[in-house]
Amino acid sequence: MTSITTLQYHWVAMSSVKSPEERWLTAEQVADLLQMDVQVIRRKAARGQIPGAAKVGRVWRFNEAVLRQWLASGGDAHRRATQDEGETGAAAG
Repeated sequence: MTSITTLQYHWVAMSSVKSPEERWLTAEQVADLLQMDVQVIRRKAARGQIPGAAKVGRVWRFNEAVLRQWLASGGDAHRRATQDEGETGAAAG
């Protein structure tokens, strides 16, 4: 008999209820999906380097459809755009 973790249970429960456009993932779920440390995910979200991220109170949530689209497009186009905006803002100021 295989056991499932609480995270896997919640992932299955969430995915059976809503479409990807309606699902919001936790930082832990995104960290698992990207195979990264959860603190790195939170830092990147705070810096605007992960699209579809929203802070609800003290908790980060990530729109699954936006995140998967970003990953399918290579994952770093948003980061490059953010860096370009920062450089443009610094040059203009």
